[in-house]
Formats: sequence, structure tokens, C-alpha cells
Amino acid sequence: MNDRLSTDTRRGAQEERGSALIIAVLISVIMSLLGISYLMMAQTESTIAENERNSALSLYVAEAGARLVVNWFNDPSASSGYLVPTAAQVDRTKRVIDQDNDPNTARVVATSGYSAAPYYKDGAITTSPIFERPYRNSLVDPFLGIETGTDGDPNNASRGPDLIVNSDHLATINDALFLNFPTNDLRARISRIEVYSPPLVTVGTNLTRMGIATIKVTAGVFMYPGTANEKQIATRVVKAVVNEIPVPGPVGPLQSCNTLAYNGNFEVHWGMGSSSAGATIPVVSMDTREATGVP
Repeated sequence: MNDRLSTDTRRGAQEERGSALIIAVLISVIMSLLGISYLMMAQTESTIAENERNSALSLYVAEAGARLVVNWFNDPSASSGYLVPTAAQVDRTKRVIDQDNDPNTARVVATSGYSAAPYYKDGAITTSPIFERPYRNSLVDPFLGIETGTDGDPNNASRGPDLIVNSDHLATINDALFLNFPTNDLRARISRIEVYSPPLVTVGTNLTRMGIATIKVTAGVFMYPGTANEKQIATRVVKAVVNEIPVPGPVGPLQSCNTLAYNGNFEVHWGMGSSSAGATIPVVSMDTREATGVP
């Protein structure tokens, strides 16, 4: 009886031999799978965070570019303003204008020397800075263009804005503001600056310009910039409308509670000339007495 029990015990022990190893292997496999899944989750979270960072970088650079262009309106002189482009550093040949403020009629592509559809500030750059705020009624001075690609004519898909900053000046801006930012192999930079008409809103039955101009800045983040392997990995667009600050009452160097006569040899360089009665303007052109940016 004892011998039979001993034999059965030995047989059961032999049958269970190796089970601990199998359990250990299963646990190792399960733990390995869990570890791999956690690593994959961490890699995914890292990629999401990197994409968010690149998108934020693009947005901040585009906003900085928009603020820079706003400063061009505040100080339009290429000699005193910061990084203000000259006429040679912008493209004015893409202008598509609604010359009659009628959305039902076709827009007109600008042509140099054509009074009905001229280039922006065509022939006026010598006496007027290119970003000086316009107040004249001439089609040359106001921003009347549209955003690139918004015209219904497919032939105008690459046209629209009054001004497009040239690539050479964009490179100057990027080198001045974002040189090797954030790293040599990962650079954020402005890729396009357009300036065109402000929004038009129907007030009553008339289209009213809600501002002076619209600024559109496109920026992106590029891997391996300046090399054959350059690749854009993020892009953002910022639009801003430039407008005057509404100030109640007359402000400026020339103010009159009665008739104001613009006689003699003088020029108004800042502010507005205002009168509560008539304002007698010399026969000569207004542009010889006041710059186009003076209201």
C-alpha cells in the first residue's frame, strides 16, 4: 500500500515538471507586450507633442510677420522703418481689382499705365512710400486687390494681391528675425506676405471698405532647411486688417472753426487739416501739398 502511494506521488511530480517554466514564459510574453504597447503610446504622444510644437511655432512666426507689416504702415519709409521693403522688393503685377465696386461684374487684371486698372501706386512711388496710408480716390493709391486664388477666373489663380513681398526680401526678414530658429536642422520662417483690399461690407446698398488693407502672412517649419532634403512639416496662415484708430473731433496741425485756405508754399506732413466750413485747396495737385497718406 505504501509502495503504491509512493509510486503515484513520483508519477504526479514527473507530470507537473516544467509547468513553472511555461508560466514564467507566459508572464514574460505578457509583460513584453505591455512594455511594447507603452513604448508605442509614448512614441505617439511624443509625435503629437512635436506636431503641436511645430504648429505653434508656425503660428507665432506668422503673427510676428503680421505685426511687422503693421509696423510698415506705421512707419512706411524704407530708410527709417524696420525691414520695410522698397518698390523693387515687392511684386505689384498680380493685382486683380474690382474697379467699380460691383461684385456682379468681372474683376480687372492690373496693367501698368492703364488708368482704369493700374498697378498699386503705379508711377507714384517716387513721392509716396509704398506702405503710406492712402486717402485719395485714385485707383492707384488704395488697396483694391484680392487674395491670391479667390478670383473666379482660373487664369487668375496665381493673381490677386496688390503687393507680394519678393523671396529675396523674405530671406532678409527671416535672417533678421528667425536665424537658425529653433535649430539649424529645424527652422521656422515666413514663406509669403500678401497685402490686398480690406473686407467689404454692404452698408445699406453701398459696399463699404472696413479698413485700409488686409495683411496675409504664411509661415512654416522646415526640416533640413537650405539642403536637398528640405521638407516642410508645418504651416499656418495669419490674416490681419489694418485700420485707423477712430479719434473724435479734429486732430492735426491745421484746424479751423471757419473757412481754411491752403495758400502759400507749404506741405502738411502729419495729421489732418480740418475746417468746420469750406477748405480752399490750391489749383495745383493735392499731392504737391500733402502726401497721399494725409487725410
